[in-house]
Amino acid sequence: MDTFNPDTQYIIPDLLCNWPWPRKLSSHYQEAKAESTAWVESLHPFDADGQRSFNACDLNLLASLTYSGRDKDFIRVGCDLMNFYFVYDEYTDVADREEAAQLAAMVMEALRNPATQPRPDGDVVGEMTRQLWERALVLTNAGSPCIKRFIETSEEYFHAVTQEAEDRINKHYRKVEDYLKLRRDTCGGKPTLALTEFGLNIPEEVITHPIISELTQDAVEMIVLVNDMHSYVRERACDAENHNVIGAIMYEHNLVLKEALDWLEAYAKKVITRMLSGCHHGARRLMIA
Repeated sequence: MDTFNPDTQYIIPDLLCNWPWPRKLSSHYQEAKAESTAWVESLHPFDADGQRSFNACDLNLLASLTYSGRDKDFIRVGCDLMNFYFVYDEYTDVADREEAAQLAAMVMEALRNPATQPRPDGDVVGEMTRQLWERALVLTNAGSPCIKRFIETSEEYFHAVTQEAEDRINKHYRKVEDYLKLRRDTCGGKPTLALTEFGLNIPEEVITHPIISELTQDAVEMIVLVNDMHSYVRERACDAENHNVIGAIMYEHNLVLKEALDWLEAYAKKVITRMLSGCHHGARRLMIA
């Protein structure tokens, strides 16, 4: 792989230049942001430097765009979820496999066994999960399949992040296909999309239909590609480029950065074309069925 030259200009492709849907920001953004940010600060997950980093990264905006059509309570839960991801990633980014596995176990315990009593002192991520989950469960009917799906996809996320920690410690690079298989889980896209089902009472046969499953995978794939493209410079600076699709492209195909960006753009166009075709033709097939 080539040596990154900070004096060289690189053109970042606009992967969503032909995206047919405009962004829509929830009217509850500012209120939910204030509440969720205060909630995170009340749990004291960071030192002063970590708190400044958190404050500089407004994931509440992401949540308010992702779930823009939902009510204020839902937007608040969405903000809490995105902020939880930030905290969890910060903790696991400096953890080895064993430490990451312990964190995952704490969180899964809080998801599988909802409790009204606070988690033990020191279990910050477990307590965050408990409070977040308590608010999320109010959004849907008890026993709804979306609850089980959220728990299962969350477990996939936590297990994948544990594997990421091992890859980081071992400086292990994966080829693109193998990397994407892992990254589809470490990006958190699956539980993020599972949360959209809360309160909608969508029949299980619709959610598990092959057309919807394919669209979901393509949506998660685009989350990975866009996020990795924009975070590559930071991850390279932190010596973490082995868990980035650009790093995987350069590693497998022996490309320099500019060539890897071109490769990524071509690949993303194929995913988008497939996804938009699935939206158009898949919707018609579902209506006919």
